[in-house]
Amino acid sequence: MRRIARIQPSMKTIGLISLFLLGEVLVGMATVYLPAYWITVLLGLVVFLLVTSYPMLGVSLMLVSLYFPILPTVPLGSLEFSASTLPVVGLALGAFLRLRIRGANIYLANWQKVLVILLALAFLLSSLFSSDFLATARMLPNMAIYLLILFGVMAEVNTTNKLQYVAKLIVILAFILSIWRVELRFLRVLVGLPSLGVNGAAFTFHPGVALSLVVVLFSPREMFSRRWRWFAGMTLLSLVIHGVQYETRAAWLAWVIILLALLSIVHWERWLRFLPIVFILAAIAALIYGSRIEFNYRETATTMQVVLNGGSYATVSSDDRLRLLARDAGLRMFQARPIFGWGANRFDFLKPSFVGGDVSKEAVYPGTFNSWLLMLVEMGGIGVLAGLAVSLTPLVGSWFLLRRKRTEINTLAFGFALGVLGLVIHLLFIDLMFSFYWMHVAIALAALRLAFENQNKSAAPEAA
Repeated sequence: MRRIARIQPSMKTIGLISLFLLGEVLVGMATVYLPAYWITVLLGLVVFLLVTSYPMLGVSLMLVSLYFPILPTVPLGSLEFSASTLPVVGLALGAFLRLRIRGANIYLANWQKVLVILLALAFLLSSLFSSDFLATARMLPNMAIYLLILFGVMAEVNTTNKLQYVAKLIVILAFILSIWRVELRFLRVLVGLPSLGVNGAAFTFHPGVALSLVVVLFSPREMFSRRWRWFAGMTLLSLVIHGVQYETRAAWLAWVIILLALLSIVHWERWLRFLPIVFILAAIAALIYGSRIEFNYRETATTMQVVLNGGSYATVSSDDRLRLLARDAGLRMFQARPIFGWGANRFDFLKPSFVGGDVSKEAVYPGTFNSWLLMLVEMGGIGVLAGLAVSLTPLVGSWFLLRRKRTEINTLAFGFALGVLGLVIHLLFIDLMFSFYWMHVAIALAALRLAFENQNKSAAPEAA
């Protein structure tokens, strides 16, 4: 147990992650010959037993399965669970058992407990006041899984070495993911493995983009060697190029805001060093993808003009019209039940009654295309406030710590928080507030706790 818990981040990490990926690919291929859900169940049970004793192995496997969801879900009547469900339960159970052991170095800070309780109360109250409790009850296992992810990951990622290992793991997974859809398509087709859609893939880029940016800009030499800093730069380049290729305006917006957040804490002299690189990359992007960028800019400008000045939705693209009509219906639902909402799993059922008589395909199409609007409708103001508090606490806390004193742990915590910020922004345009999102929120919260602890240790000798 101690051996795995003390994994030293090095180039051995690449071999470890390659082994995880190879195992998942082989399992994915096995689903061709065996009932698909058997593989998910059997693998999940094996991992469940392992992670109770080897928690960092569980964290690693959870991240791999979330970045590469190639295993099928298992149906249980109206419910279903994924390959990461049993590892999550095992991780949380193992953490709880070790919490009962005197002297175990596993605990949550008081502010972490408050955030988890706040989110749990929002889930509970919105469910109790649901307009259809039976329909909402189907989502309760999912809500429980999100809370277990927060608890398990925050409890287990409790040392700087573990946090450093997780950061390197995410950068590796992000690089592989960036070439998974296009460059590795021949391999996927050969073995019959799926890929995320362009919007879903770009959504998963944000943690890798943020961490790579922080490693390249701040160069934390004690945590990341020269080789790792070059690899982070290569990962960042690959992620940005593929993000531009995918024409995901939500990802572009998220990256611009991440850069602005970095500007607030990076000295102008450091930015000057990288301005030539930025100009070169911008020139290359304009030269190769200029027509795509221009088209998306015109489309966005048309939509924003309608939103700000009013006008007919007929002038905007079909995708944007879907979002605008869902937004209008969602705001009407929120006005009807603003505090606790309508209950989870209720938006799609209620949407036809709130679209104002519009019978177009965009109006009746299910989904909000906005996770925060969905939470506002189904969990009310209390749900959104709890979700934002849990999600943005890492950003606010690490920003103030980094402004006060620039240390490597503060820098890394800020990188994790920026990754969550990118996800928060992208969720305004996509319905993907699932395990992948809460996993990265949990890691960012764990990083913030370690940053606070490091500050307190540094302040103690000075006080003495």
